[in-house]
Amino acid sequence: MEFQQAIKEIEEIIGYHFKDPSLLRQAFTRKSYCNEARQAGNRQIQSNEVLEFCGDSVLSAAIISILMEKCSNRAAFGLSTELDEGSFTVIKSNLTNKTMLSQRIGELGLEKYLLVGRGDASRGIINQPSVMEDLFESIIGAVYFDCGKDMRVMIELIGRLLDTEEYLKKNAVRQAASPYNALQEFCQARKLPFSFSEIEHFGPEHERTYVFACYVHDELIARGQGGSGAKAKAAAAAAALPLLMEKYGK
Repeated sequence: MEFQQAIKEIEEIIGYHFKDPSLLRQAFTRKSYCNEARQAGNRQIQSNEVLEFCGDSVLSAAIISILMEKCSNRAAFGLSTELDEGSFTVIKSNLTNKTMLSQRIGELGLEKYLLVGRGDASRGIINQPSVMEDLFESIIGAVYFDCGKDMRVMIELIGRLLDTEEYLKKNAVRQAASPYNALQEFCQARKLPFSFSEIEHFGPEHERTYVFACYVHDELIARGQGGSGAKAKAAAAAAALPLLMEKYGK
């Protein structure tokens, strides 16, 4: 298929019309395709790697804006939120991780338009989750530059592509209440051994406060406290997750 025709189909799928279609073509161009094109004498063609890099950050910023719009209010004392930092971290991670992004690319059928080298094509790399994740982020990067870096456009596009409103209705409360489960999924996906240990407890028996620590590879990552061991462990998990995401990737 000529990519000119593919551009029209992709625009229809994502609901955005490009002023500069070359950006969209670049978003769908893998490095392996560029290498072959350059060997054939075309040295102007560019891969989607930089667009992917930009798209990753734009995606995060847009999701944060969406979460704040849906789950917070301005008050006399500042910003009032329904969820705490750990809960926001869990939801943001689940909306922007490899599983979510690759799943959405597959549901939209966009991976079939990828331009890849012959070697990659023979190995069927277009269906690999990491490749589909890269494609999602590259598309976001391409739209970001095409719309003149207008975050209002990005928020609307990303909200629609990820169907964030429906996702939050179904998942926000459950995920906010389960920072331990989110940490467990994160560590299991990366084969990171983690554990919790009670450090101390204090206060009278009828209103005792417990302090738990979260460890990964026997390294102390974060502490949390609460009115029961379970609540302290959940607080430690919520505090540990953003630190582990920064260290090991989202």
